[in-house]
Amino acid sequence: MSLHAAGATRLRVRLAAGPAGSVTLNVADETGAPVASIDALTLRAISADQLARARDPHRDALFRLDWTTVPLPAAEPAGTTAVLGTGGPEIDGAEQYPDLAALTAALDAGKPVPDTVFTVLPPAADAPAHDAVRAVTHRTLGLLQAWLDDARVETARLVLITGGAVATTADEDVTDLANAAVWGLVRSAQSENPDRFVLVDLDAPPAGAPELLAAARAGEPQAALRGGEL
Repeated sequence: MSLHAAGATRLRVRLAAGPAGSVTLNVADETGAPVASIDALTLRAISADQLARARDPHRDALFRLDWTTVPLPAAEPAGTTAVLGTGGPEIDGAEQYPDLAALTAALDAGKPVPDTVFTVLPPAADAPAHDAVRAVTHRTLGLLQAWLDDARVETARLVLITGGAVATTADEDVTDLANAAVWGLVRSAQSENPDRFVLVDLDAPPAGAPELLAAARAGEPQAALRGGEL
């Protein structure tokens, strides 16, 4: 191999068959001036067995998420709670608000900031899958942005509840594809804003308030309740 010049930003490479199955390479810059040359490059054949042995056994593990069961902590709420929207858990003593704007108005009026706020992310109405994903993620993005924009709730956690948006076992189906996309969105928000958001996915029938309170206290940013287990 010979190097004739340096500093070229674009190269032209010419390959030609060489002796005994080798290949010759001539490298030039845009003007045709020689940059490098290889008199003979010999390529050896590789078998399928060699390729299989060279494969990283952990490669597929990067694409699989394993869910593990963790003990449910006590269900008593740590601090005050609030629920946004409809379809949320009926928690004793929790303030109920129709949406985040109503909670914001209550804070403006002097209400204390709750420690934990629950909200259910409903599936999209009947619509093509791509429209449903766009609508649900856009709606959730607006909620996350509004939550982060209010400095008063920076010590509170927003628990986002979905149903059938993730599969915890290989034989479980994801029935809410739109909110499956929301999980990816919220995970990004969690990485940028630790301890601000919690994701909890439910099975059918939905979990009750004690299980949801326990899931919110488990210290896990993402959790799934299946048959009363976390």
